[in-house]
Amino acid sequence: MSEPEPSARNSMSGDRTLAVHRDVLRSVAGRLRAGLAGLDAALTRVQAAGPGISSLSGWAAGDAFGGNVTSVYQAGLAAARQLAEAHQAAAANLADSAATYDAAESDSTRAVRGVAES
Repeated sequence: MSEPEPSARNSMSGDRTLAVHRDVLRSVAGRLRAGLAGLDAALTRVQAAGPGISSLSGWAAGDAFGGNVTSVYQAGLAAARQLAEAHQAAAANLADSAATYDAAESDSTRAVRGVAES
């Protein structure tokens, strides 16, 4: 019979170690923030352009079409804003998590040193 894989041995022996790679958390947060810059620039261009349908006003079908275009335009802007807020919140949460793990490691190290010195 072959020897189980190391990860299988760990779970079989009860070792449930969880490694948190804080550098990965920070990297993902940074990429989310970088993506926000592009989204923000695109959103600014869309807002500046507006729905662009005023030339159709005064005509019944044009007014109806313009109303629909305006509704879609406003819904698109709202969705983009929500996406930006979600990205920003996710980036902040990842950075906060990394900082929390840093603090916990530092506190644990101080506690171990304190016990060792006493």
